[in-house]
Amino acid sequence: VCGYNLLNIFSFVISSLMMFGFILFLTRNKWIALFSGFAVAFAPYYQMKVGGHPTYGLQVVFSGLIWLFFRLLKYRRTRDAVYLGLAWIFALYLDPYFSIISAIVMMGLFGAWVIVNRKLFVMANWRNRIFRREKRELKLLAIAVGVMMAVSAPLLIMYALSNSQITGDVAAARGNVLAEAKA
Repeated sequence: VCGYNLLNIFSFVISSLMMFGFILFLTRNKWIALFSGFAVAFAPYYQMKVGGHPTYGLQVVFSGLIWLFFRLLKYRRTRDAVYLGLAWIFALYLDPYFSIISAIVMMGLFGAWVIVNRKLFVMANWRNRIFRREKRELKLLAIAVGVMMAVSAPLLIMYALSNSQITGDVAAARGNVLAEAKA
């Protein structure tokens, strides 16, 4: 019980600090960052879910992914691409639901980046030197995906080899989710 409570307290604090740091990075306003960190740590949904599923408390992953994506675009450094890939894989290894949510977050961020840089994807503009910055960002995003795929290889191999057994064991334990939702 003590370890469970310590994990929950740690997850509240680290999620709050991550959001504080991210909003401070964006706005440079300590009060707004303090409020957003408090709001993330004590959101009602978060409080409700963390009791039954302690890894939900580590929502720090999502604000970290968004922050690292913005850092990658702002500073355009290879190490930020590696950190982004490692944070993404942390979500994958932490919880299966987090892998889906983090993929949605990353696709949304990448989609927004594509909309902002849509001229980059016209072949006539590809040789233009104006797009050097965007090409660098695209290469760094590819590095982040490459790191994520390389580190996730053991998990993907295990999924390929044992998918039917894992699905059968988990499905039997969880029951009929649709019937439970209607009740």
